[in-house]
Amino acid sequence: MTALAVLRKLLGLSGCNWTSSEQYEAVKCAIEGNSDLLVVLPTGSGKSLIPMVAATVTKKTFVVIVPLISLLEDWEHRLRKAGL
Repeated sequence: MTALAVLRKLLGLSGCNWTSSEQYEAVKCAIEGNSDLLVVLPTGSGKSLIPMVAATVTKKTFVVIVPLISLLEDWEHRLRKAGL
């Protein structure tokens, strides 16, 4: 399954696309897995979807560092909603 197909499945939106070229590039780099990846993008730019899509495509484990309890709870909610 392609990364875009996974994105659409996770969001439940058949016509959606990448929020930005930076989001797509981050997903592509994560899938390639040649090095560690640090993603710095504005709020609402789809950072949370990057490891979700990459993990679903590659079937690999990704580590996400979440600095606040409230963000961790938000992550848990998003993962449950996506069925991951």
